Amino acid sequence: MTLLQTKTQLDTWLTAPWQEFVNIADASDSTKLKGYYYNGKMRFEPISIGSKRLQYEDFGISEYWIVNVQTMQIFAFANDRDGSIRRIRESLVLSGLNLEILEQALQRSRQENQSATTAWLMEQLK
Repeated sequence: MTLLQTKTQLDTWLTAPWQEFVNIADASDSTKLKGYYYNGKMRFEPISIGSKRLQYEDFGISEYWIVNVQTMQIFAFANDRDGSIRRIRESLVLSGLNLEILEQALQRSRQENQSATTAWLMEQLK
């Protein structure tokens, strides 16, 4: 029985420590799941980017990001007013934020503690 099958229900917010979320997100049987962690709670749901994109459009969300924690890559997309979608490398909502800097911060977070990574990131954003 896999880690995911024994510990996690899909499409439900569950109270969990951060490390448990990371362990499940990094498990090989989680590659087709999207995970969320907020305020001490985690949630996993099947990846369904096509339908998510339509939900984002319906709610008027002009930009969304997909973060692959295994490869430490960020894929960002902008929903244009004409209904088209395009990939972006600089945030349109957070003016001037280059996603490469965030990817570098993700990489650094695997090699140094959170305080050092945060300090480096804050310096980059000045």
